[in-house]
Amino acid sequence: MYRKGVCILLVCLLVLCLASGCKQNPVQNEQKATVEIPSKVLSIAGMGVEEMCQNMEELSTHSSKNLYCEMVKTSKGGVEVTILERERSEWLKGIEEAYEILMEKSNIEEKGYRVEFAEDFRSFDAYIDRTVTNEDLVYYITIPELNCAYYQLFSGVGAEDWYVKANIYNLETGKILAQGDSNSVLTITQSDWAASEHNSSQIEQKTTVIIPAKVIRIAGQNVDGMSKNMDDLSTISGRQLYREIAQTPDGGVKVTILESERSEWLNGIQKSYDYLMGHSGLAKKGYRVELAPNFESFDTYIDRTVTDVDTMYCFIAPELTCAYYQLFSGVGVEDWYVEINVYNLETGKILVRSNSNSAMTITEADWEASE
Repeated sequence: MYRKGVCILLVCLLVLCLASGCKQNPVQNEQKATVEIPSKVLSIAGMGVEEMCQNMEELSTHSSKNLYCEMVKTSKGGVEVTILERERSEWLKGIEEAYEILMEKSNIEEKGYRVEFAEDFRSFDAYIDRTVTNEDLVYYITIPELNCAYYQLFSGVGAEDWYVKANIYNLETGKILAQGDSNSVLTITQSDWAASEHNSSQIEQKTTVIIPAKVIRIAGQNVDGMSKNMDDLSTISGRQLYREIAQTPDGGVKVTILESERSEWLNGIQKSYDYLMGHSGLAKKGYRVELAPNFESFDTYIDRTVTDVDTMYCFIAPELTCAYYQLFSGVGVEDWYVEINVYNLETGKILVRSNSNSAMTITEADWEASE
């Protein structure tokens, strides 16, 4: 994201904000956990390995007791920190406290700027105006990015899997100014400022879409996989759609989108489905799937030569598409429903009926009855 050499001076304040001390000796047979801080995070912080080790050493002393830690340099230029599993929550608490102390010392709250973190620390929103300075940007972009990275890594996210999304808003209008992530360099241009001030009386309305755990199971994915799926879906329209993604307490995924972009999400869902089915090979067999206009049901036509791969395209993909379309259209997480009608391709007779609330099976008796 935003990179400036001054970052190292500010991050070093983190060390000064915390009391020094020594690490405790672990109890024999204590369960340990390894946290890898990749070289990419060191680069964002403007730190070398020794400085990051010192940073972690000082972070271990945030509480009245010293937290156990062992540190070594990794072969990839990062830092591996070994902690006690039972003290993980203390490390996370220390990361939050250190961030709050650092922001209090920034003395820039008087401008009205603010930063809001997602619950899973995979994204944050920053609100700034045209008086922002390079030093302000370090506090409102770089430091929050590091805070998110540290929190994810110490929560158990792998060194290759951490990711931070930044949404920068025009403080005066509430409109999106720029977006970036930990895989790119964020820049704010005069055109961005001009666009964020256009129709400034209209603040962008957000809406929340919940992808329930049930849909994630149908997709055969986990929360991280579904989050990645939503990230990919946000770009299908040809431009990056606004989104904030977080995990729900019951194992689902919450996607916050702009109301003004809802139709583009729906178009993206349809486009993704069309692309998938176009590469499915079903047409060669004569199979077809017909989705209802309201996406509440679909009809599938198959014969006895149907394979397990075919069923993914004939049943799972259409059901997921109907679920996504309903959810992004505003149907509640408890109210979406898909009816499935399976026909014998050769006779045109119904083979089996099912729905999203039940497991579908096709028996030999079903085939015989449809013939």
